[in-house]
Amino acid sequence: MKVKLRAAIGTLLAVWAEYRVTVSGFEVKGLHPRPSHRFAKIAVLSFFGRHNGISAGALWQIDALTEAGISAFQLDVTAAIRNPLFRLSAESTGAPSCMVIHTDGQRVAVALSAIPRAMRSAFRVGYCAWELPDPPLAWGRFDRFLHEVWTPSEFSRLALQKMCEKPVRVVRHVVRAPTNVNDRAMRDRLGLSDSDFVVLAMADVRSSLARKNPFGAIAAFRQGLGTHANAVLVLKVSGADHDPTTFASLQAALDGSRVVLLLDRLSMDEQWQLYAACDVFISLHRAEGYGLPMAEAMAIGRPVVGTGWSGNLDFMNATNSALVDYKLVEINDPQGVYAGSTWAEPSVAHAAEWLGRLHASSDLRAELGNAAAQSMTISQQMKEFNNQIRSTHLVDSEKKMERTS
Repeated sequence: MKVKLRAAIGTLLAVWAEYRVTVSGFEVKGLHPRPSHRFAKIAVLSFFGRHNGISAGALWQIDALTEAGISAFQLDVTAAIRNPLFRLSAESTGAPSCMVIHTDGQRVAVALSAIPRAMRSAFRVGYCAWELPDPPLAWGRFDRFLHEVWTPSEFSRLALQKMCEKPVRVVRHVVRAPTNVNDRAMRDRLGLSDSDFVVLAMADVRSSLARKNPFGAIAAFRQGLGTHANAVLVLKVSGADHDPTTFASLQAALDGSRVVLLLDRLSMDEQWQLYAACDVFISLHRAEGYGLPMAEAMAIGRPVVGTGWSGNLDFMNATNSALVDYKLVEINDPQGVYAGSTWAEPSVAHAAEWLGRLHASSDLRAELGNAAAQSMTISQQMKEFNNQIRSTHLVDSEKKMERTS
């Protein structure tokens, strides 16, 4: 009941925000020509107080824009989610000529309701991801408040373009792995030894456990490594208190398995330590708009076992990852977050086979891990990122981009 009430209140506030920004003249009617000048200053807006993939992607984009020689800074509009009167101060925002809003489509208006009048003339880009092949009709015409839409993968672009009148462009996430990570720190914290073979999976209760599918990871672990005494599954779960009933079903699925359940909120440094502590990362997702945890694990050189479908295929392939077979099925989401489309049902047997092979062969782990890291070097990612924004007006100098190409 609390989950449904919270969702209903959130929807009402979003509708109110949409009304307010509409009557305030935010609507961008028709297709606008791109500005003839390059933007010198970019504001990246997001709900940074919500520690999730959206806010993480926003932080990574600030890093990438800075790497490309663009002056970029963050503006946190988290307070606007529950306070419709919240406004950023003009002093805190400066006068950016462009803003990139990282959120889902339903909250674009919520983010815009928080900006001061001085920012209203800025070129507005919505950075949104979608996980299914059919567009999110519940988002309505969210692009009417934007000049264009960016999204992290071609899979997501194809879905969003079906509903958007404004251009939808792919601008990838860029993840920067640290050069020196203590791979013992997290093992010590979790009571794991050097001899343990650690498989890491992640899930967020707020993002639909059916979509993230930790149940599939648990089943594949049991089937592939259940007889190996040194095998441990570490399951990092976020948002457990968001839906206690759903989380309880996940806890029940862990019974009888050698699993370490990690509920702590981790800093980014601690999250890198968690990736470094694992031997294999697994994601048997049913759908992803991009798949940041897989990209981060690959960037640090860990082999990734992942469903071979949806947004993660923009950076995963048969040479740098252990792609898992799947079949497309009608969506069945007990949490009701997703409906009315199809998604993947990954093969638990195939994933279990991959886990067994990786457990048995350190050479295979090294081969896939090295290939993953090579495909996710900062220079390789920035080359693609620069190519994707080269046709935009976000940079004031081609030379700045060439330094990272």
